[in-house]
Amino acid sequence: MARGLHLVSGPLVVPDADGQVASVDPAVAAALVAVPSSLLAAAAAYGAGRRQAQGAHAAAVDAVRRPQQREAYLRLSKEARAYLDRARRDSLYGEVRFGESDLFQPGREREARSALHVRHNVRMRDVTQLEEAQTLVAVEGASEVVESSRALMSRLAALKRQALRDGTLLAVDGGIDLDTWLERDKPLLDEAHRALADYEDCVNRHLNRLL
Repeated sequence: MARGLHLVSGPLVVPDADGQVASVDPAVAAALVAVPSSLLAAAAAYGAGRRQAQGAHAAAVDAVRRPQQREAYLRLSKEARAYLDRARRDSLYGEVRFGESDLFQPGREREARSALHVRHNVRMRDVTQLEEAQTLVAVEGASEVVESSRALMSRLAALKRQALRDGTLLAVDGGIDLDTWLERDKPLLDEAHRALADYEDCVNRHLNRLL
């Protein structure tokens, strides 16, 4: 026996909305059987067109977002480098030690220590632009870049905590000597520089994949 759907020549019996039995003309029944295949074809065409439109839309969105992402990535890199430059205690020490100030004259060591404490803490607390830059990366960036930026911010935060803590010790007479103050956070500086390098490598990999 041949497989498939066959319509009988007599009327098709179906229940109506109230459950009552009614008959349907065979020609109408044939039309009803033919509808699903046409609907499937139309649905498939619609789905393909929708996917194509979505792909084009996504490509357009990516084209707009790429410059924004690149700008956000580069801004965080720039701000992190500036922050690390501010964290270099040797440069701050040199500014005060060899500048116009006479605080490092004999007998004024305590005043010199207090001056270094104040100037260094002001520099290390200035993190507004750095935090804004990381927020932009969190909003615009790819997930792996965002994760790397958080690792970088964690290292910078550790450096800040150590710097402010030692700055307070520096201001207290006898709390910490200048040479110790200059070398105290060198490991943290190295870790922060490595975290920045890792972040920039991650950014480069992400941007190169978009080319």
